[in-house]
Parts: sequence; structure tokens; C-alpha cells
Amino acid sequence: MAKELRKSEQCSNCGHILSDDSYCASCGQQNTDNSVSIWLLIKDFIDDYFSFDSRLFKSIAPLLFKPGFLTSEFNAGKRVKYSPPLRMYFIISLIFFLVPTAEDPKEKEIISIESVSVSTKKDKDVAKESEKTEDHSNIDIKTGNKGVNFNLSDLDTNRLSEKRYVDSIANNIVDSAGLERNSFWGKVVFRGVDRVLRLYDDGGKKFKSDLKDNIPTMMFFLLPVFALFIRLFHYRRKPLYVHCVIFSLHYHAFVFLVLLFFNLVALAFFTDDLFDWLSVLFICVYLVVAMKKVFEQSYGRAIMKFFGLSMLYIFTLSLSFVVTVLTTLLY
Repeated sequence: MAKELRKSEQCSNCGHILSDDSYCASCGQQNTDNSVSIWLLIKDFIDDYFSFDSRLFKSIAPLLFKPGFLTSEFNAGKRVKYSPPLRMYFIISLIFFLVPTAEDPKEKEIISIESVSVSTKKDKDVAKESEKTEDHSNIDIKTGNKGVNFNLSDLDTNRLSEKRYVDSIANNIVDSAGLERNSFWGKVVFRGVDRVLRLYDDGGKKFKSDLKDNIPTMMFFLLPVFALFIRLFHYRRKPLYVHCVIFSLHYHAFVFLVLLFFNLVALAFFTDDLFDWLSVLFICVYLVVAMKKVFEQSYGRAIMKFFGLSMLYIFTLSLSFVVTVLTTLLY
């Protein structure tokens, strides 16, 4: 027997009186109850992700200036007028990570100085290398009571592009650490040394590029974690976890949109620390107001929960970033 979709006599989106149809004749929304499943979020994303939808533009203003409004509307069953949360998150985050980050002029100056220093050092190394005739297929690693003692001054930076040379250094470090080359930790140390030396060779360009590619994945996996924290801090109200996921999607979409705006301003005009503080303040105030509206609580309670939630999430975010850095470095 087919599942009965009809749940009410009135459309929760537009208020139109419904007949026995499974869809509203006025706005087209499916006639189901207000609580949605995770699968419905994914289905909305798959159905709408690659199609142009003017609802996204209609959703930007309330997302920015009405904290918690879109979440409340979606949880109340009004899901036709505005863009689906998962689709909105993906599009905004995609644009955010595609736009280059504005660089501080001071950082550019430091990078320029470092580039000159590295170039000068390489020229000196080439001069020294021309005076040497012995074979350097291996590099000596001295070990002491406190572990591996490796002096970077012994490193031939002109040969870091040679796989044999890099493998020799990595294997010697593994051996001097007392690890078996085919063991798990031996392979981990070998891989880590190999990646560090290659990072040193190209100034970290490939590592930074790989890390930038992995950050969006990290943030996506943090979405349900943030939703879990939201649910834990509002356990007395017993919100559905899927409603917390929707809150998380809207909030992170807002964060990326704000950071994107300030970054575009910095790219077009100038960079200033004041902009960073303004963006952080805007993001923090937004979260307090959004929690107050969605979970119907006082500002006092919302502010208290904000501090606890922020500390927990910042710790989780930092730990996730460290794991992402190590994963990027080793793989």
C-alpha cells in the first residue's frame, strides 16, 4: 500500500486549503508534515543543485539581516519560497573558496624578502657544490641519546628534486629512530620526512594548495558536529536533530557570505585589521540573535550558551584543522 503523503487540511507554506492531492495547487509544495528527514535535505540538493533558481537571490537578504528567519520558516514547513539550505550552503561556500584571499601588503614584503634570501642561499649552495667532487647519494644522520639529531645545514637543497636523495634521507631518519621501514610508524615517518623535504624545496606551494583544497571538506564534515553541539546546548527544548542541521547549514552559509563580502572589499580596496574584527563581531552577534529566535529563549540564555558553544566549537575547529594539516602533509 502506498504511503499517504497528505498530513493536513491546509498548506503549511501558503495557507491554501487542500483537497486530497499530495501537492498544493497554489504553490506546488508537497503536503507533508513540518518535520523533514535528512534524506529530504539531500534530495532537495540533488534535485536543485545544477538548476538556476531565483530563490537563492531571494534568500540572501533574509539570510544576512534576519538571523534565524530562514531556519524558522523551513522548520515550519515553508520550503518553497526560499532556497533549500543544503543547496544554499554549497553554492555560497563554493564561491567563497574559489575567490582568492586578500593578502596583507606586509606579508607580501616578507615573502619577497624570503624569496631573495632563498635565491641567494641557493646561489651559494651551487657555488659550494661546484667545489665538491665526492658522491652525496646518502646523507649522514647523527643520533644521540635523545633521538635523531639532523642538521639542516647538511641538507643539499639543490638535490631535493631527486627522489633517490630524498628517499635516502627519509630512510636514514627512519633507521636512526629505531623503526622498521615496513612498519606502520616507519612508513608514517618516511612519508612525513618526504613531504617536509618536498615542502621545503618548493617553498610550501603544493602543500598550501592541497590544504586549501581540503579545507572545504573539513568544514562540510563539521556541519553535523556543530548541529550536535546546538542540540546539546538546547537539550531541554528537545529540538529535532535535523532542525539543528538546518540551523547549522544556514549559519555556516551566513559566515561564508560575510567573509566573502569582507574579502571582496579587501581585494578591491584595501586590507585593514578593523575589517577582521567587524566580521568576527557580526558573526558572533548573528549567532546569538539566531539562537534566540529559533529556540525561543531570552537574550541572556542565548548569550550564555553562545560562550559555551563558541569555546567548544573553536576547540573542535582547531583540532580538525590540525588533523587536516597532518592529513595533507602525509597524504
